[in-house]
Amino acid sequence: MDINILYIVISVILAVILMVLVGKLGIANEKWIRSKVLLKELAEALTATSIALQDDKLTDKERDELLREWRDVIISARDLI
Repeated sequence: MDINILYIVISVILAVILMVLVGKLGIANEKWIRSKVLLKELAEALTATSIALQDDKLTDKERDELLREWRDVIISARDLI
């Protein structure tokens, strides 16, 4: 199985879990929006990581892009907490 497909499946599963939690626990709309942003950032970071590591080489440009993507994930997670 292609790693990108795996990342997409994981993102969809996490999104479904969040939807269930919103319905069952009544999480505030703001938290829901922040959760969606976090999932989007996570999917982007995982995709960028997969693409960058496909050739088993990491260039400086790819490294910088990955750092930006994962920084965005951390910022989104912090905002959610």
